[in-house]
Amino acid sequence: MGKGSFKTRFRILVLAMIFIALCIFIGGFWNIFSQMSEIRQLESRIDSKEHIVYGRRGNIRASDGSPLAVSINLYELHMDFASEGFNTAAFKKDYSKIVSALSKILKDRSPYQYKIWLQKGYKKRSRYYALTKQKVNYSTLEKIRAIPFFSQSKYKSGLIVSKKALRSYPLNFKLGRTIGRLNREDLDGEVQASGKYGLEEGFQDILKGGRGVYRKERASSGWIRNLIEKPEVGCDVVTTIDIQIQDAVENALGDRVLQTKADWGTAIVMDVHTGDIVALSNLELNKKDHLIEGRQNYAIGNAGNIEPGSTFKLASLLTCLETGKVDTAKVYDTGNGIWQVADRQVKDSDWKQGGHGKLNIAEVIQKSSNVGTAKMVTDVFGEHPEQFVNRLYYLKLNEPFHINIKGLGKPEIRHPSQGKWWGTTLAWMSFGYGLKMTPLHTLTLYNAIANDGVMMEPRLVQCLQNQKDGVIERFPTTVRVNSIGSEKTVQKIQTILEGVVEHGTARKLKTAKYHFSGKTGTAQIAVKDKGYVSSAYYASFVGYFPSKNPRYSCIVVISNPKFHGYYGGQIAGPVFREIADMLYSYDVNIHHKDEVVKAPLHKVGTSQYRGFLEDIKNVYGFLEVDTLLKATTPWVRVENQDGRIRSYNQHIKKDTVPNVKGMSASDAMFLLENCGYHVHLSGKGHVIKQSVKAGTKLKDGGHVYLQLY
Repeated sequence: MGKGSFKTRFRILVLAMIFIALCIFIGGFWNIFSQMSEIRQLESRIDSKEHIVYGRRGNIRASDGSPLAVSINLYELHMDFASEGFNTAAFKKDYSKIVSALSKILKDRSPYQYKIWLQKGYKKRSRYYALTKQKVNYSTLEKIRAIPFFSQSKYKSGLIVSKKALRSYPLNFKLGRTIGRLNREDLDGEVQASGKYGLEEGFQDILKGGRGVYRKERASSGWIRNLIEKPEVGCDVVTTIDIQIQDAVENALGDRVLQTKADWGTAIVMDVHTGDIVALSNLELNKKDHLIEGRQNYAIGNAGNIEPGSTFKLASLLTCLETGKVDTAKVYDTGNGIWQVADRQVKDSDWKQGGHGKLNIAEVIQKSSNVGTAKMVTDVFGEHPEQFVNRLYYLKLNEPFHINIKGLGKPEIRHPSQGKWWGTTLAWMSFGYGLKMTPLHTLTLYNAIANDGVMMEPRLVQCLQNQKDGVIERFPTTVRVNSIGSEKTVQKIQTILEGVVEHGTARKLKTAKYHFSGKTGTAQIAVKDKGYVSSAYYASFVGYFPSKNPRYSCIVVISNPKFHGYYGGQIAGPVFREIADMLYSYDVNIHHKDEVVKAPLHKVGTSQYRGFLEDIKNVYGFLEVDTLLKATTPWVRVENQDGRIRSYNQHIKKDTVPNVKGMSASDAMFLLENCGYHVHLSGKGHVIKQSVKAGTKLKDGGHVYLQLY
């Protein structure tokens, strides 16, 4: 083989190897390119994945539209210091102005602390660095965006804003068990919040926002959210609750639970003619004797399904009178306050003092004699106890109410045909033992007496409404029982209940201002499998006011008071009276004009006070007081000048604490809480002192303490 031939073959071999290497390189590159293309396609599919979004949850409102539960938007603020467009030059140049402005707006760090904090994030080139730990409202967000550096686009400023929809309860723990709560605070995300109890749960399908869809796609400038299907906003639930009445009930009940160191207390106020529940409160003490929201709904729930005690004597009286076998003049000998029934003794609460002797039926109720009531019911129904229970069933005292709340209490009233009916059952049932009812059932019966025998179905929700159509469904007032008794019977009972306050067990509660009617109740608390506890009682008072042309009915039940006694008239009666006093002064429609004692002009409005203009016009107009009310703002200051009441504008400024001196507790609380502040009350009456001076700049969530007198 020649030398030339070898060189030729060598060149061919080298070329072949180079060719093979190029093929391998090109093949590898093509494989990588193909995989990158597939990855990009996969990323594109992932980036453009559809996500679920829910519409804003509907609000729960009071009768005047005030929010009881509301969905609000708050914002989380972060910084992207690694953004490609981040304006480093402007950031360094305006550094001092930025930290100073943030400190002034957010008030959670000093300018120096913000300087250290932002330097730390900038040095690390953090991509999601918390600007502040607090969530801010829209007003605060706009102030931050007005800072020159943050007024740039989000890529230059690095400001990342994340909206968070949260559930807020402006009245704090008031009405908590009735309004309810959610299973999660954050309303954003693919898991929808649902109500745990109360109206939040009962109207879950109405309140929840509709389901929508958005597509999240990657763009050169970042992520873009495109809304594909817009979610519907949830409907609002409008209740029958009156905020001012609720406020008075909470204060009166809370004070008494604290004073007596009771386990819990509940109170309900109802409109006599409609059955509307205008106020409902459940309060209790924790282990540290601090007042908290009731852990159960004692007013209408299973936990409040208790033996009513003497307040049930009204039902016994009603059923007996309706038979025509007895009349209010019928006399029963209660002896020394002890009556033997089979192997047990019926005792009057004051039997140790020798009893009441002979009492007519009206006196039996007014003096709350267990012996007299038991003898009356046994006399009428002793041979046919089923007739007594059938009459209770006719009154629907054994049926739950139609309120859209889970866990409503179902009364327990035994029938003789069901077994476990003893020789003592009828007698003990007559004065409220051996059966169970919720406070709302007891109140509904008394409300029917006030309403001339027509028993209304309790109503808690007026209507449902949405943003688009307004009211979409109304819940009208309905009659539960057309007539609980004859007109003659009802009138007799009305007279007897007024007598309970005038000269009966509640005589210490009467007032010269107006007349009210009611019944005291005291019942021993039974512990399961242990019988009755000798030192533990339910103290209650239920009635209506005014006695003539009644407007409101009310029940107060306090469980296991440990101080100031245990009788219903001692413990629950004062709460009822305080609520009635407030309503008598608050609602001028309770009484006729000729019954109002007109105050001399020199005693009307002699000191400055503040309030809602329309309320002030109504009150002075009703009292026929000479006024010059030319203010144009919703909230005003009024005072007496030269014998005439004059009004002056009171402007409410954003982020500034208003002047609430002279306002009622409910007005001051409503105004301050709507400004975003937390309010703490001390005392009763009108505001005489506020902890934060009017005009002070105070960030949302700040605390204001009010002294009332």
